[in-house]
Amino acid sequence: MSRLALTERLNQPMRQPKELLAYTADGPKVYLDDRALRYHYFPRAEWQRGLNLGTGFEQYKEKNETGIHLDSILTALIEHERQKGRVDAKIITWRGVLTRIISLCKSPEEDLSFNVTGFDGQVFIEYDEEHDRQKKAQEKPFPMGKKFGYTGYCFEKFATLPKPWGECTRAEIEGRYKGTASHGLEYCTLVRSGVGSIKVVYAGEVDSVEGEKDPKDPLGRYVELKTASAIKHIKQAERFEDKLFLSWLQSFLVGTHKVVYAFRDRDLRITAVEEYKTDKIPSLVKNSKINPTPRWNGNDAISFYAVVLSWIKDTVEDGKTYKLRHTPNSQFLELVPSDYSLPDRKVSFLLPEFVEWRESQTK
Repeated sequence: MSRLALTERLNQPMRQPKELLAYTADGPKVYLDDRALRYHYFPRAEWQRGLNLGTGFEQYKEKNETGIHLDSILTALIEHERQKGRVDAKIITWRGVLTRIISLCKSPEEDLSFNVTGFDGQVFIEYDEEHDRQKKAQEKPFPMGKKFGYTGYCFEKFATLPKPWGECTRAEIEGRYKGTASHGLEYCTLVRSGVGSIKVVYAGEVDSVEGEKDPKDPLGRYVELKTASAIKHIKQAERFEDKLFLSWLQSFLVGTHKVVYAFRDRDLRITAVEEYKTDKIPSLVKNSKINPTPRWNGNDAISFYAVVLSWIKDTVEDGKTYKLRHTPNSQFLELVPSDYSLPDRKVSFLLPEFVEWRESQTK
């Protein structure tokens, strides 16, 4: 077992994220196109109508998050490597995995577990679905939790169009305020970034694009959409600053330039919409008048990210599988050898087609 203290830091520059490709995911299926890309459109006159973010909740069904592994990422990587050669990166994972790990620098009470394997000179990290399932089953029920989660999907439905505004019919523009928000297809960006000399490839879902996607700078047009309770008192303001940490981190990691928040009242009606430039969020929190000491520091998060990547790179060996875990309020991250593997997979949890592809390139 190897351990890393949460107090460790490494001062290294963050690599500018670069999109390798974008793809549409439909469960296990991957399409290398923009069919699921949504276009941001939510003028002030529309949200001022007091739209209800609970619209359609009665028919809503929660998303099935099981069985995702790294399959869509690895499928997309096969196509990328066929055209441009083996991807130059040490670690391959989901943006959400990185977000959870980095968040430990601010929230050491989190209970985390991930599956890790070394293959072909690279490190692959996926969610530990069994751990997450057990954790969710043990959580105390929060009656409004599901409904609050739904408001995020509903806002995405309200604030986006399936095509640029000029190409949409009136029915498409006005119809987005009716019916139930569904998960549907996911539009994902696969980027390469990292810290210092360590390169990381990861994928994350994109909520929308502003205007039309720029082939020369696709990340610069992406928009993250979020919801939060309307801020009426100090405690709510503090909670919002905590939410901004995750919003900044999610957006920063994939180069999304803007986060748009819809604030909702107790009846889930939109009371305000605010835009935040991703690169300005850390200074906004730093200069907050709410707390004399900022609730989080972006540079500290990057320094923690850097030392975690370095530790993982130096610890994980080819042909071996591990659990990357953190128990609540522990002062350490741990990499523990594991025999975890899926019965139908040759290399731990990795997509068989990806393993075959890589092996074919060494013959």
